[in-house]
Amino acid sequence: MNSKYSSLSNHLYINSTNYMKSLQKHSTRNAFFILLVGFGMLTITSCLKNNDTSVFSAVSLVHASPGLQGIDFFYNGSRVNGDTAINYMDTIPYQIINSGISAVAIKRYISSVTYMNQNINFEGGKYYSLFIIGKPDSVSWLLTQDNSDAPASGKAKLRFLNLSPDAPSLDFKLNGTNTLFTNQAYKTYTDYKSVDPADYTIGIYESGKTSALSQQTLKIVAGRSYTVWAKGLISTPVDSLKLGTQVFTD
Repeated sequence: MNSKYSSLSNHLYINSTNYMKSLQKHSTRNAFFILLVGFGMLTITSCLKNNDTSVFSAVSLVHASPGLQGIDFFYNGSRVNGDTAINYMDTIPYQIINSGISAVAIKRYISSVTYMNQNINFEGGKYYSLFIIGKPDSVSWLLTQDNSDAPASGKAKLRFLNLSPDAPSLDFKLNGTNTLFTNQAYKTYTDYKSVDPADYTIGIYESGKTSALSQQTLKIVAGRSYTVWAKGLISTPVDSLKLGTQVFTD
């Protein structure tokens, strides 16, 4: 069994053998399967939406702390990421876990330095995303409960998080004129909104301003759910750490 993204619970789950060899960087979340030994191949959705919703939850992790070196993700004392560091903007996709109270820790890669050590109550049948945020000298975390409902027919849905530690409150716009979310302070996030499928220019703006702080193109596809988060820092000379947007599909 490959050790990367190893089992998260007393129920033995392993990843499909054809999953990517390294954490996916600067892109959408890995689409991969979870195998339940003795029961064949199950997707996360099938497991959480059948009769076992009180037993299982799912959690993903996003390294969103600009400048922070690689980290390890521990669930109930077991290192989830195996021998591979989780670096800035890396994502571990949803992993099935037992519902209930679990110990979650984030440490510096191969180190005892601990950034987070928390008991979290994961409700059965729910999806969660854990974002590691802040500057390296003030690392913190944000846990969101993710709405797994499918978008309305012919639509997509999108939410926004401001995870830039030195950014002002932000507005989020489509094509420069359609303001989808307003006045989002650091560490805040929105509910999902329904959007039409199309090719967009998405942008973040200082609240109430008309000049974009950052823009990028995004093709939105019907039936999909998108999380857009403001990343990086305004005040940095390092290009890879500058303010921008990052997108993944839930």
